[in-house]
Amino acid sequence: MEAFVMTLGFAVLPSIVLYQYLRRYRLRRRSLREGLAAFDTQSSPSGCAIDVTECYPLSEHMIKELAVRRGLRYTGRARDGHRLGPMHFAPDREVR
Repeated sequence: MEAFVMTLGFAVLPSIVLYQYLRRYRLRRRSLREGLAAFDTQSSPSGCAIDVTECYPLSEHMIKELAVRRGLRYTGRARDGHRLGPMHFAPDREVR
């Protein structure tokens, strides 16, 4: 049984590492147009949570500017107080 677990561990761990590496590589090779498309799929006029890593070529400042232009206001990061996590946006009450 121990040999099976070791073999499984040596097969699964490298595949997870390779998957993460390829995912990051594809994100780094994205164009600005693809980043804007990712922002469009995540944004909603009724409020949304934008994952910054999925919109890669866009910086946090760019994402905030795009959201303001669409009538959203930045409400902060994750609800549990952590700095990392999605950026939360809510509808701006002043824009009608």
